Amino acid sequence: LPPIEEEAEITNEIIAQYEQAKKEVEDFFPKLDQKLIKSAVQIISSEVKKKYENNVNLLSNESDEFLSLNFAFSKLPQKITIRPIKIPLENSIYDTKFNTSVCLFVKDPRSDFKDLDIKFPFPLKVIDISKLRLKYDRFEQRRELLKMYDIFLCDAKIYFVLRKFLGKPFYQSKKYPAPVKLNYEDKDEILKEITSHVEKNVFF
Repeated sequence: LPPIEEEAEITNEIIAQYEQAKKEVEDFFPKLDQKLIKSAVQIISSEVKKKYENNVNLLSNESDEFLSLNFAFSKLPQKITIRPIKIPLENSIYDTKFNTSVCLFVKDPRSDFKDLDIKFPFPLKVIDISKLRLKYDRFEQRRELLKMYDIFLCDAKIYFVLRKFLGKPFYQSKKYPAPVKLNYEDKDEILKEITSHVEKNVFF
């Protein structure tokens, strides 16, 4: 196939696999009892308030507390995939107010993406394949990279290429990059796609 057609075919295959994996995971999402969740949050919040009722430490206050809920699945999908699946949330744990940092892996050269000059509402580090291969070739370097960012995304076109460059640190930490569709001809669509991944979702 000509390069452009071959690239389009690979991208379509990745998207098809992504949608299939997403459907399989969605079948296992539990139906959450909203009243029960609200009650749990209220109980925890009341305990936090009690903790600070007689607080005299000016460097510590109630607003510094961060509440989080962890959900455990009663059963899991039988087919295992390393590809992260988006779970849309009305209020994500990733947001500009939480200083969420994002790293995006793109195809070479990185300048093609940077020249688009897209203004994202959060810090976005862009790394291309060449820089990833040269600057983060050792295990320790990849582990340090992993600690620097909250979310990792990648151009869907290079999703499979990343496997040999990221390795165990990203697999074990469950922070493997989520693929996003990047159409370099449409800056607004890129902004919408990446912002949506960061601000409106968590990943399974």
